[in-house]
Amino acid sequence: MRDNSRRRIKIVIIGSYPDRIKGSLLRQLNIWYSIRDLESFNVMYIHLTKESVHRMRDLIFSDIVILSGTASSIYSLLLLFIRKILRKPSIVDFHGIGWYEDSIAHGGNKLKQVLRRSLTFTYEFLAYKTADHVVAASHLLSFILKRYFKPRKNLHVIENSVTPLFEKIVKRLRDLDPSLLRRHLHDVLKIPHNSYVLLCPLPENFASNKLAIDALSDIEKSLDEKVCIIVTGVKSRNEKGVGRVIYAGYLSYVEYVALIMISSGVLLPYPPNAICGGVRNKVLEAGYCGKILFSTRTGVLFTKAQPKVHYYPIDDLLSDSNDKITISVDLLTKKELDCMAKEFKSYIDSRHLFTEFKSNLLKLLAKILSRTQYLAT
Repeated sequence: MRDNSRRRIKIVIIGSYPDRIKGSLLRQLNIWYSIRDLESFNVMYIHLTKESVHRMRDLIFSDIVILSGTASSIYSLLLLFIRKILRKPSIVDFHGIGWYEDSIAHGGNKLKQVLRRSLTFTYEFLAYKTADHVVAASHLLSFILKRYFKPRKNLHVIENSVTPLFEKIVKRLRDLDPSLLRRHLHDVLKIPHNSYVLLCPLPENFASNKLAIDALSDIEKSLDEKVCIIVTGVKSRNEKGVGRVIYAGYLSYVEYVALIMISSGVLLPYPPNAICGGVRNKVLEAGYCGKILFSTRTGVLFTKAQPKVHYYPIDDLLSDSNDKITISVDLLTKKELDCMAKEFKSYIDSRHLFTEFKSNLLKLLAKILSRTQYLAT
């Protein structure tokens, strides 16, 4: 007898190599978490390289392929072209737009710089044009794509959100004694006891973070003697650290989450040219934990956060102003900072939780699948 039941829909997510939890991987994880437990879907995650040739059948003939943050790759373009010929739907998910961010951050007209940006532009342009659907991580990113690559149909916006993994770790750490957690991290990272900690997550594999690291020398001059900055994401611990800035190296994701939870706040010293493609994950994570943000306007890009309402502005610390603030114990213990942190947490909870991301992604997938019948023969 013929079975007319629906077969499972095969979806392949193509993302970065999951060697450790990093910013670009978090959005890919959100895609994975959104669809992995749905009975009608058979979901695979593949890091696309020349070694992926043995997965070619899955890559070419799956019902939907989602390329997340991997548009600047010759392998991605080849896959998109093949699927286009076979009329198999593909989604390209832009976390940012590399050539644009690089030109704003660094500029430069040297041959090597121009060639690098030109190559990235070509990859991203062709991916934008070839994909059946394009997803942007913010409305501004969508605007930039339309401006430089021309408007197109099926361009969608799905904003970044807190990941279920982060929520799960926070929930478990909250069951621990905060004083023991704080003591452990102070000992491991050699943080002076009785000091107030500002966490500064700046993985140096991103151009915008390198610019923020360069700005730390100005920030350090404004610190009270009992306040220290913990910088995560540099190659080795204390490689560059002097004074009250401690470079903690690459930490495990659990240690990173724990640092957010024991900190007095999160510091984001991004200069105006340190742009990105969507709301920074560290902004979402700080807001979710109810931590005060000490940030420039660039640090909270793509949010509706207002200075001294949702976060404490530090733009003047990166300027030549003579009237600069001091990040002191008195400032960190002000009640108004708690009010700002609560306001920002409410904002994150209302707009950037995982449920919102999942809902938007499933609506997009439903739209694509509604055009085709997936019946077992």
